Amino acid sequence: MELAYYREARNRGLTMREMVELMSVSMRKISQLSNDLKTTYARAAAQPNLERRIISLLLAGPMTRARIVQALAAEEEADVEAVLAGLVAERRVAVTDDRTPRFALTAQDYRLVKEPWQQRIDGLDHLCRTLASVVEQRFFGDSDAAFARTVALRIGRAQLDELRALYEERVFSEAVALERAAADDDALSLNIAIMWGEDEERT
Repeated sequence: MELAYYREARNRGLTMREMVELMSVSMRKISQLSNDLKTTYARAAAQPNLERRIISLLLAGPMTRARIVQALAAEEEADVEAVLAGLVAERRVAVTDDRTPRFALTAQDYRLVKEPWQQRIDGLDHLCRTLASVVEQRFFGDSDAAFARTVALRIGRAQLDELRALYEERVFSEAVALERAAADDDALSLNIAIMWGEDEERT
């Protein structure tokens, strides 16, 4: 349980001193949890999450290597460097020719959809974080930014492709348009989760 708390605190960017106060443990214990995390979770499983965070940063615009490392201070610098190198090698990120080189996305309409199981685990983690955030804001907070709706319906199996197309062709493109139209000084960072599945109890 402590390891899970530490991992969550690290993902939120808390410093080690902040973790000590939050978890009511010693600095030595935090260091031990840091080592345990590295041995318990393979770096290959953590990489997709780090990729997502780097890409989220670059969606706002090109950034220098130093700025990216600073923004991800909770991560090992070597891990950030390795993921950046991988993104460049895959041509998902490019390095600009500026006097001070910066990293930039090769496409603004970026979707993190890949097949390996590590990416699916990361997607599940991201989905759970979004759900937890919505529950916290709607039930325990006073934010009006959270929104949730559940629709129960019956459709033919052949219509599943139409449902997927609705997301691909309408929802995602409209969300991208809204993001581009947002003013930087009034922008909200939102996570939107879209999912559906067969209700076996009603089938």
